[in-house]
Amino acid sequence: MKKHPKLKNPEACRTCAACCKQFPFYDHNDDGLVDRIKLLKTDKIIVEESDFATQDGKRLFRIVLDITCSALKFKNGKYYCKLYGKKSRPRMCSEYPYEITDWERKHCKGLKPRKA
Repeated sequence: MKKHPKLKNPEACRTCAACCKQFPFYDHNDDGLVDRIKLLKTDKIIVEESDFATQDGKRLFRIVLDITCSALKFKNGKYYCKLYGKKSRPRMCSEYPYEITDWERKHCKGLKPRKA
């Protein structure tokens, strides 16, 4: 497994896969998308105000789809991606974590040093 420059323990990803079990994205709600999403009656979508703002100062909302990626597979006690190493793998997956947010600090085991 190729080591991402921000990961301290990339092998932990094979036992965790938290980043593939939820899909986060950000929106500033200019067109009311966040307001519409909040109206959905499901516990599979989490909407929260993020730590980020746009360059013009608009607060961004973090929308998390609590749905596992269809490319994530589990075999012999380890997670793996069916698209790993393929051109069809989304860039956001290859570059994860692009930024270290509170969510990554809380959930990403790959950011934590290996236990000796």
